[in-house]
Amino acid sequence: MRAVLPVVTARGLPWLKKAALAAPVSCAAACRRNFAEDFEDARGFGWVVGEPTFDWSKLIANKNTELDRLEGIYGRILRDSSVQIIEGHGVLTDQHTVDVGGKSYAAERILVACGGWPS
Repeated sequence: MRAVLPVVTARGLPWLKKAALAAPVSCAAACRRNFAEDFEDARGFGWVVGEPTFDWSKLIANKNTELDRLEGIYGRILRDSSVQIIEGHGVLTDQHTVDVGGKSYAAERILVACGGWPS
């Protein structure tokens, strides 16, 4: 018999999104530095390439699509492991109880996913 572990989260799995927010910025910086040089080097090896451009909105859209895909996978893994996901703002009322939207949930262990969103 598996224990039920409540997970309280305000929106989806914010810890996943928070962890991935820095990736596009650092990746974009690396891409701007390296890809332009790589395109220039490719010409010397016979490749015919156009002027390289970078589309920030496309990077962000692709990042968001990938995060949504991963959030679905991780959510499914949690649900398949008998984890009860409770969306809302929670208040710990004692070490084994959390109040979410006026309803109390008690468990031996409570995980509070307290990720954030960029401003």
